[in-house]
Amino acid sequence: MYAKLDSPIPANPKAQETPDTKDTPLGARFLRIEIPADNRILTLNEVEISSGGKNIARQGKANQSSIGSGGVPERAIDGNKNPDWGGSGQTHTDGFGSTNPWWEVDLGKEFIIDKVEVWNRKDFEKRLDGFTLQLLDSNRKQLYKSGKTKGAQRIKFTLKNRTIIDYMLFNGKPEPKVAETSLPSVEVPGGYRDELPFSFKKGDTVAILGSGLADRMQHDAWMETLLQSALKGQSISFRNMSFSGDRPNKYPRSKGFTPMDQYLQHVKADVIFAMFGYNESFDGPQNADNHKKLLIDFVGKLRSYKPSGEKFPRIVLFSPIAFQNLRDRNLPNGKAHNRNLAAYSKATENAAQEVGVEYVDLFNPTLKLFQENTNQFTINGAHLNEEGNRHIAEIIAKALLKKDVVASPSLAKLRQSIKDKNWTWHNRYRATDGNDIWGGRSNLRFVNDQSNAVVLQHELVMLDIMTANRDKVIWHTAEGKKASIDDSNVPKPISVLSNIGGKSRSSNAGKEGNPNYLSANESVKRFDVRDGFEVNLFADESQFPELINPVQMQVDTKGRLWAAVWPTYPMWEPKKEMNDALLILPDDNLDGKADRVIEFAKVHNPLGFEFWNGGVLVTSGPDLLFLRDNDGDDKADERYVILQGLGTSDTHHAANNLIFGPGGGIYWQSGVFLQHNHEHPWGPSLATGSSAMYRFDPRRHTIAFHGSNSPNPHGIAFDNWGYHYATDGTGGRAYQVRPDGKSWKMHALLSKEVRPVPACEILSSDNFPDDMQGDFLICNSIGFLGIKQYKLHRDGNYELTKTVGRGKSAKKITEKTKLGEVWGTPNGEKLKVTKLLADGSKQDEESDGFMLSGDKNFRPTDAIFGQDGGLYVSDWQNVIIGHMQHNVRDPNRDHKHGRIFRVSYTKK
Repeated sequence: MYAKLDSPIPANPKAQETPDTKDTPLGARFLRIEIPADNRILTLNEVEISSGGKNIARQGKANQSSIGSGGVPERAIDGNKNPDWGGSGQTHTDGFGSTNPWWEVDLGKEFIIDKVEVWNRKDFEKRLDGFTLQLLDSNRKQLYKSGKTKGAQRIKFTLKNRTIIDYMLFNGKPEPKVAETSLPSVEVPGGYRDELPFSFKKGDTVAILGSGLADRMQHDAWMETLLQSALKGQSISFRNMSFSGDRPNKYPRSKGFTPMDQYLQHVKADVIFAMFGYNESFDGPQNADNHKKLLIDFVGKLRSYKPSGEKFPRIVLFSPIAFQNLRDRNLPNGKAHNRNLAAYSKATENAAQEVGVEYVDLFNPTLKLFQENTNQFTINGAHLNEEGNRHIAEIIAKALLKKDVVASPSLAKLRQSIKDKNWTWHNRYRATDGNDIWGGRSNLRFVNDQSNAVVLQHELVMLDIMTANRDKVIWHTAEGKKASIDDSNVPKPISVLSNIGGKSRSSNAGKEGNPNYLSANESVKRFDVRDGFEVNLFADESQFPELINPVQMQVDTKGRLWAAVWPTYPMWEPKKEMNDALLILPDDNLDGKADRVIEFAKVHNPLGFEFWNGGVLVTSGPDLLFLRDNDGDDKADERYVILQGLGTSDTHHAANNLIFGPGGGIYWQSGVFLQHNHEHPWGPSLATGSSAMYRFDPRRHTIAFHGSNSPNPHGIAFDNWGYHYATDGTGGRAYQVRPDGKSWKMHALLSKEVRPVPACEILSSDNFPDDMQGDFLICNSIGFLGIKQYKLHRDGNYELTKTVGRGKSAKKITEKTKLGEVWGTPNGEKLKVTKLLADGSKQDEESDGFMLSGDKNFRPTDAIFGQDGGLYVSDWQNVIIGHMQHNVRDPNRDHKHGRIFRVSYTKK
């Protein structure tokens, strides 16, 4: 009985068994669930413990390692099996700084346990991955411990002579087995070697694997440009499959992403370029031989995949490049880097010789280039700029083609056609919002049981064909022939029926807006605002059709309002216009209304931006871009990736709301489901899936985890004293971000009133009343449609009443805040509006706050004070606000409206 299960997480959901044992049945008093890892969150929906056919768990006393988001341990034995967080039935530990988070129940006495069943939290099943289940007697002696177990929706442990684990859906049906799509691996003959020297063959498909070096090449496109210019008539296709931070044996990806073997087989790779070594080099020269062994194993695996289905792939191993000393005191000088990189380059060469593949030395040629020139070829010493990529392309072309190929201006047309192909392929391989394509929410079903996966995976097929069509343009252009893109062979997208108005279970009419949109001027009339204030329309879609779905705003040094607009939300759809952008909206005559619009740059998925160094930093996952106007025409002339590796698998959780902090860092937050992997010049990449705030220093190119905030953080602010604030979008919680031990931590700032919260702001305006200065403002976009206002008590000694405990044992205690601890209290006025509902009826609403709208489609996404002292409020303006409640391509997701309102004080 209680047989040990020491197997790893099962690869598929079928039941797992342990060998027969002859253990004597022993009584267990304690049941413990633990995740043996750091900085993890443990959430449980329900735990049932069967003894003699009865559930005895509910008579026990539960405890856990910590409490986060109100998820007390008793919830796991309360009988509430509603898997949604909103059903108030889940436990929740505090993930930040945790070590081996656990939940435990004391049954009061010993019982013979027959079965244990664990219900997981919906959409967060992966949090339980790797958990162990333990049974302990009254003396806490371990009777049974499972191996690391997969976090399915339901997990049942049948504890007989052979322990059996079943993985099930919430409805009790067996979890469906994931389709096996990869071809079986083949045996590679001993001593197999590629035919050397390497040469391209007509019709080759080249897959490019690697980390940041390879990842950046697709944006500048110089390597493929030079190779295609010299391979006329060969019909060679290139597919960049690299990720920042990848290693030969590690490809951190979001849940459900296609494994590397399957992707190589999907593109039918004949040739594989592999560019690793930078991140590995920080392990030091003493470990270079480990890198060699990894590469040898890596080559063996690539061959065993036989991705073309016909022959073993021909493989080229590239060394890492050298580190450039930019003589910038903010960056490393590269001496230690180059010692390491030299060792790892040699290890790569030795590996290539041992397994019989082509080797290309990039280290020594780039070291020479950097030493003999004063030009800047990298952005930070480690990562190439466009000029650096042009030179590296010449080095690679010469090494592979055995002749000089010059990157000349005459190749501009060819290079542009390759950039267009790369953009299309990038949106296939690096498709944003992957959680809805292949991840945990891909199987959410809506009208006629249609899922996101059905619709969005079809778009991947469309993108494959579009990419192949652009290959043909590249081949013709390389030969000097006229060529145009013909996408007539691309299948049409799958049509989607809207579920608004209750047409599927996830549709909630109370949260949805009104499909009959009010004009912006009519919407102004629906506002109620504090006494003495007035609202006017600054800009809308009728004046400026480019102003669609604004998501963040900033004010530049000329006093002009900028807005990031996101009409392709949640991501670009194949064959449609990509019109996400950064807009400038000048008020030339200073009358509080925009007079014109300037499109500064097209940027896909621009969730956040901030001014820096005469330009703009803007998110465009998986990259953080730097854009700058160098000739004064308000158009971005300079554009490059300043940081790679932003997670994109859930775009509305992705890096957002960029804010310049008083210490010179740029702060943003990103939520759950995301896998980040940021390379930088100071060490190996920062690989993390934490829902948190991050800090990037663009001068020093440092990137750091700043403070945990989950599950969907939006909103950052600093006040005049440098105090730091944040909000969580989904939960609506507001925090003061303070140092705590060796890191920063979110401390409750106020008693939550509303949710979800897209943004927050500190009130600082010459136009607003003096007694409001320093107040805290919160934008809210469901239910209460407006802005809440709070007075912040910063001086300490504020009496704060807290409730400790639950139920009958709950009691209130009073504490005084310390200096440096900030607490907020409501500081709004009574507001009243009348909402016009979708069925034509009206609904009165009263609430406290700064401003409130009766327009059901008003969705405030940001609030910022302008140079004139007015408060500018961006309006997403959408009948649909939920990301998971509706199909990603629901036709009622609005792509036509967007407003910016201006609030001013009339008595000052």
